Amino acid sequence: MSSRAARFTIDTSVLKPTAILRTAAEAGTVVGLTHRMLNDLSDELGGMEPAIEWLIELATLTGRPVAVNMPTPTGSTTSSGTGDAAAQELHQIAADHENRPQGQVYAILFDLTDGGDDPGLKTDSGSNTWHAEDILGLYRDRVSAWPGAVLQERTEGDKRAWRLTVSNPQWRTAAEAQKWCDASFAQYDGAARTSRCRVPQG
Repeated sequence: MSSRAARFTIDTSVLKPTAILRTAAEAGTVVGLTHRMLNDLSDELGGMEPAIEWLIELATLTGRPVAVNMPTPTGSTTSSGTGDAAAQELHQIAADHENRPQGQVYAILFDLTDGGDDPGLKTDSGSNTWHAEDILGLYRDRVSAWPGAVLQERTEGDKRAWRLTVSNPQWRTAAEAQKWCDASFAQYDGAARTSRCRVPQG
């Protein structure tokens, strides 16, 4: 059995990217976007973050991966699936948060690695292994309660990791921040609370 890939050039000034991509995905086609198409989608939806979120929803609804060909200094690389789209959205959020103020005393609301385990925190599916789409969901849940939280991204070997922190000008010591953690997550104890809120010491 052989398979073929079809490539189309589409004038996005005539057809909206969302209409093109939705039609292709619903027809059972594995959708692949060029970087230019991704930029056109971003223009249509008002930014890269809503564009990535729309692609995640499309892949989830159709049950098929969405691939994006991204240029790199050595050529190009193709990312596909909801996990890659979620990682891209987290990366963009962290970049947008780079200039957000962060107090000297702060609490960590989560610190998770894509593909890593956290014994004190479970995903919605009940797993202790966290992937980018799980971390994105947790991020959205946390910022709905604490909109001023700051997302930070780092790499650990060949994996990406994200940390969400929150601070309060009224916290003068780590003990005051920890008291807030204990009150905010009083229903948890031990590792379950530490995974949801902890304060760096020193």
